[in-house]
Amino acid sequence: MEVTTVAKEDVVYPAAWSPTQASTIQQAMGRPVGEPLIAVDRTSHIIYASPSTTDMFGWEIDDLLGLPLNALIPQRHHHDHNAHVAAFIDGSSTGRTIERPGLNARQSNGAVFEITLTIARIGTPDNPVLVASMRPRGAK
Repeated sequence: MEVTTVAKEDVVYPAAWSPTQASTIQQAMGRPVGEPLIAVDRTSHIIYASPSTTDMFGWEIDDLLGLPLNALIPQRHHHDHNAHVAAFIDGSSTGRTIERPGLNARQSNGAVFEITLTIARIGTPDNPVLVASMRPRGAK
């Protein structure tokens, strides 16, 4: 599978997010601190990944930054996923935080596994950011 990346110099990363800020976001989402956390921009490119993301997906953080979110999703789900992300980021999806159980994710080695996501839209209307806290199937 070919993955198209965005040049790192073209992406604005929330580099100012300290571990405390990431933890505060997870707590506001009702999720435990330390769960893998990923943030994407309006174009669905990864702009933040927490350290625990590497354990779940097998990617190093520096390799995740700038990748399209679809790099973490099996190919067969890309089309539907793009539409869901666009609806949520544009605000046409109901609610500000949603939980999605039973979703498939893809590790760096291509292995597919099931996760539950808690997704929140943060930022401003002009610069929305989607943040997803993830846990493997069966984890509370």
